Amino acid sequence: MRKRYIIGLTVSVAALAVGFMVGYYIMRSPSYGRAVPQPQPLMPVEAEEDDKSADAERYLSDRAATVKQDAVLQTVTVYMSCGHEGVGEGPVLSDIVGLNEKQLMEKYPQWRVDEFKPDKVVLIREIGGYCPNHFVIREDNGMVAVYDTAGKLLRDTGIPLDILPGIVQDQIKEGIVVNSQEEVNAILENLDS
Repeated sequence: MRKRYIIGLTVSVAALAVGFMVGYYIMRSPSYGRAVPQPQPLMPVEAEEDDKSADAERYLSDRAATVKQDAVLQTVTVYMSCGHEGVGEGPVLSDIVGLNEKQLMEKYPQWRVDEFKPDKVVLIREIGGYCPNHFVIREDNGMVAVYDTAGKLLRDTGIPLDILPGIVQDQIKEGIVVNSQEEVNAILENLDS
C-alpha cells in the first residue's frame, strides 16, 4: 500500500513539474497573449462580361498567334550537372515563321515553350552534363590530358598516368571536372611535382 502511495505521489509531482515547464514555455513564447488573426471572408469579385469576353478573346488569339518574320528567338539551355544556363538571342529561324505554338512544340519536341508571342519566342531545354565553361582532366593513351566538356582534346600534359598514386589514377580515369583554366593549372602543377 505504501509503495502505491509513493508511486502515485511521484507521478503527480512529475506531472505537476511537466505542466509547470510547459506553461512557462508557452508564457515565454513571443506569440503568447497576442490575438490570433482570423481569416477574412472572401468577397466575390464581380467581373464585367466585357472583361471576361476580352480575356477569352485575347487567350484564343494568343493560342492562334503565329510567329512573325521579325520576331526575336531566345533560347535557354540548362545544364543539369553544373546548374549553369546558356542563353542565346537573335532573329527567329525562317523555318518557324508562321508557326503557331502547337506547331512549334511539334517541330522541336526537345524544347519547352516558355513564352510565345508573335514578336517573341522563348524556348528552354535541359541537358544532362556540364556547360562549355568546364574542363575535364582524364586519361589519353596512358597520359594525363585536358578536354572540354564536349570531349575535344585541348591539351596533352606529357604527365604519364602510371607515375601517379593509385587513387589519383582512378580519379583521372573517371574524369575530374574543373570549373576554370586556373583550376586546371593548379591541379596539373600538383600532379607534375
